[in-house]
Order: sequence, then C-alpha cells, then structure tokens
Amino acid sequence: MQLLFDAFDRNKDAVINFEEFIHALLGPINEFRVNLVKQAFKKLDDNGNGVLEIDEIKHKFEPSRHPDVKNGSKSSEECRFEFYDMFQTHHNVA
Repeated sequence: MQLLFDAFDRNKDAVINFEEFIHALLGPINEFRVNLVKQAFKKLDDNGNGVLEIDEIKHKFEPSRHPDVKNGSKSSEECRFEFYDMFQTHHNVA
C-alpha cells in the first residue's frame, strides 16, 4: 500500500491531491493537449485575471447543449442544477 501511495504522492507531502491523482492515472499530457486546455481556460476566463471564478463558469454553461438534454433524458434545469451542485459538493463553492 505504501508503494502505491508513494507513486501517487508526487510532491511527498503525505497527501494525494486531485492533480496528483489525475497525473498518476493519466500520466503527463502532451503539448497539443496542454495547448487545448490553455485555450479552454482562456475562453472561460472572461476578465483575463488568470483565475476562474465560479460566476465565469456558471455564465458559460449552456445546459441545452448537454447530451442528456439533447436526448431528452433530462431537462435543462436538471442539468443546470447538477452542474451547480457539483461545484458546491466537490469544490465547496456557493
């Protein structure tokens, strides 16, 4: 167990954070994907301050384009609620 934990805990602080966990599962991303992520971040960062605020993300989310709304299994409001709830539940954001 310790060897597995150590493989995930890249900065050796005795805690596995989200980034360490994802990196251990997926490995480093190539330059093409890094550039895609940067482009997506820049598109979300309306005020250009280099930080994504919850209001910027909420403003950009359009539930009518969600696959579950398109296939009729959820309403736009259900998807919007789930999206907002994800931030409150997993990221402690109101």
